[in-house]
Amino acid sequence: MGRSRKRWIMGLVLLGILAGAGWPAAAMGASDYILAPNGRRVPVAKTYTLDRVQIFFGKEVGPLASPSHMVIDREDNIYLADSGNNRVLKFNADWEIQLVITEADGRPLRNPQGLYVDEYGYIFIADTDNNRIVNIAPTGEYVESFVKPESALYDSRYAFRPMRLSIDPVGQIYMINLEDYHGFVILDAENNFRGYVAPTRLPYSFLDKLIEYFATPEQKERLAKRMPPIHSSLSICERGTIYSTTRRTGIDQLKRFSNIGVNIFPKQGSSFGETRGDYVLRRFGVEVLEPDFVDLAVDPMGVISLLDRTTGKVYQYDNDGMLLGVFAGKGTWGGKFISPVSIAQDSRGALHVLDSHSGAIHVFQPTAFIRKVHDALALYYAGKYEEAVGPWQEILAIDPNYSVAHIGMGKAYMKQERWQEAMDAYKAADDRTGYSAAFREIRKAFFRQYFGLLLLLAMVLLAGAARGFVLLRKAQRSQGI
Repeated sequence: MGRSRKRWIMGLVLLGILAGAGWPAAAMGASDYILAPNGRRVPVAKTYTLDRVQIFFGKEVGPLASPSHMVIDREDNIYLADSGNNRVLKFNADWEIQLVITEADGRPLRNPQGLYVDEYGYIFIADTDNNRIVNIAPTGEYVESFVKPESALYDSRYAFRPMRLSIDPVGQIYMINLEDYHGFVILDAENNFRGYVAPTRLPYSFLDKLIEYFATPEQKERLAKRMPPIHSSLSICERGTIYSTTRRTGIDQLKRFSNIGVNIFPKQGSSFGETRGDYVLRRFGVEVLEPDFVDLAVDPMGVISLLDRTTGKVYQYDNDGMLLGVFAGKGTWGGKFISPVSIAQDSRGALHVLDSHSGAIHVFQPTAFIRKVHDALALYYAGKYEEAVGPWQEILAIDPNYSVAHIGMGKAYMKQERWQEAMDAYKAADDRTGYSAAFREIRKAFFRQYFGLLLLLAMVLLAGAARGFVLLRKAQRSQGI
């Protein structure tokens, strides 16, 4: 058989393998999708549509150079950490330049990596290579700096290199320090160190223990170079709850922390994104791409949009960790990214994604479909369970295969104690956990309703058995047994 014919056959086999694992949705980008329980991609109605790609910011600003972070305030002003140009930019909602910050306290910014804007418009900049956080007034004047704290509790082996930051409701700064595994660094308004929260650790591995005992020195050295997971972004809501993404880990890439650093997200121990279905064709085979979440946006209702740098996709989850939709991806055209690094949401629900490679910002508007999903979730979280059923039914009229709507209806029915309807909804979504929960409630309701009758029946059966035993013993004695 000729070499070209062998390659042709191998190519057909490879395409068949890729198609069976979900390749068409990834390669063609034909539609948004959700994931079935077995990981299969299920196409759904469009969730977000590309509104614009902002790449020209005016002659005064010029092109961006390796931007790293973006935030949007309550008035929809957009702030960019233009790291390669050592500056921070502020635009209004019409993309008109409002402020250019290149220095603070007489020192030029150096590689600013993160931003936070408070409710009054004060800008906090993670001035990474200057080893400080600077506070800038809304008009651009320097206010104050936060530097490495003078505390014996702060681990001085790690340089003070702020990368991301946020501020909690009592005014404390939570900071991600570059390659620091202690967790979030907390500083108060006086630059006092208040401790670490939510440290990251290498997961226990029995294989690592075996290697530790039996490996050669070279193998042990390679093992020692394994890097623990690190936090890559954080967002603190008005109630003080901390949302964070974590890199270099296969589980718990999304966490929701209490203010004492305990992960309270419902889906603990779960994997977010996908560990199958996207591929890179190498010379000697297929490499599966692992998700690498670099940023997140959380809306007031708790809907979370995660940005995966590996595939360029946006994964949106509700407050309970249920996947609502996946869109975007890698590419060089509108709505696709080369190196996405940051995501932010404005007051109208539009998602902005920053591409570090191209220096462009892609703006996605929510469709009527996903707005209806958010409306149904809002009603459910507000305790209006009966009212939430209507929007879910409207969603199913648009897309009968959208399992999220069936699960949403199941949850609403459960709150109304409509167990049979909940079972039917969960069955339509192939949600075995929800189905089992509804079935348990039906079983409990059955026993509660007929408990007296069942107890009476049990007593009659027990009395009958006792009477039968007595009669049997009498019969045996009469026969001399």
